Amino acid sequence: MSKILKEALIYALIFITIPTVINLIFTPEEVAGLFDYGFWVGTGLFLTAFFIVFVLVFLVLLLKRTFRKTPEKRL
Repeated sequence: MSKILKEALIYALIFITIPTVINLIFTPEEVAGLFDYGFWVGTGLFLTAFFIVFVLVFLVLLLKRTFRKTPEKRL
């Protein structure tokens, strides 16, 4: 279970970090626009997005490992 949590954390970080960095490079106004209502609102948006992605990735990995076919079932 801890292996799934670690992998989900890594994948979620990758899925959130790469698009954010790309947006910072090409359109920094969009990322800065998230903080128009304050630092905590912008930070909350990033943390909420990270949490949602983390939960989705965790569920996908958990279901994938739970329902993995055994060699006997593949025939």
